[in-house]
Amino acid sequence: MKVLFVLQYPGYLRYFDSALELLCQRGHRVAVAFDQPHKQAEGLAALDKIDGTVEVLDPVPPRRDIWGPVARGVRGTIDYARYLHPRFKHSPYLRDRMRKILPRLTRGLGRWTTTTAERTSGLIRLLQVCERAVPSNSTLETYLRRVNPDVLVVSPLVTDQCPQVDLIKAARQVGVRSALCVASWDHLTTKGLMRIQPDLVAVWNHDQRQEALDFHGAEDDRIVVTGAQCFDRWFDRRPRRSRDEFCRHVGLRPDRLFV
Repeated sequence: MKVLFVLQYPGYLRYFDSALELLCQRGHRVAVAFDQPHKQAEGLAALDKIDGTVEVLDPVPPRRDIWGPVARGVRGTIDYARYLHPRFKHSPYLRDRMRKILPRLTRGLGRWTTTTAERTSGLIRLLQVCERAVPSNSTLETYLRRVNPDVLVVSPLVTDQCPQVDLIKAARQVGVRSALCVASWDHLTTKGLMRIQPDLVAVWNHDQRQEALDFHGAEDDRIVVTGAQCFDRWFDRRPRRSRDEFCRHVGLRPDRLFV
């Protein structure tokens, strides 16, 4: 099976290097591509440590049609609107960060700091209707047909105005199954919304499962709890020294407890 990982930038490889390696070891063909290949480019060094071959593809082409600005505006507004919910009333940093990406047409919304849960939900539903009206992009469809993956995996999907939404739409259009792999512990609570539902959402734990349900409206049967993939490598590690040897090495008393 050919698996295409599309990550926002190379720094995200540190979250998925062990998963990429395991896929290679199990005989799958693995390719990665980036939305922003020059950001944290040093992250590509993670591929040198992988026991297997991971193909690095050309950058994912940006959306340049007339719908591009519309899509970014709608997504930026959704990302701000979620922080109007009363649960985020005391989270000014998160709200202020998203206020900066509001498009001119909805900038007046930035004067709001909170509203009722019902109004927030209604506003988000309206914006999601607008999102669904944005069609798939033919350039991205062509890109996926050329790469020809069996599965598309994206991350993070939830950053502000994330273009990976368009990639999920294109995957649907060309018949490629899609998945979101949540990269970090706080991505479902401190970023934007999913805005679109992939075929599968892989989360770290049951807390994130609930966050995907409550905050992002994910469908329960599409969520899979996989564990925190970026910590997989710790299961194979063993200490090289005993506790007493370590204490002597760093000048600590082995008869005393320490953190």
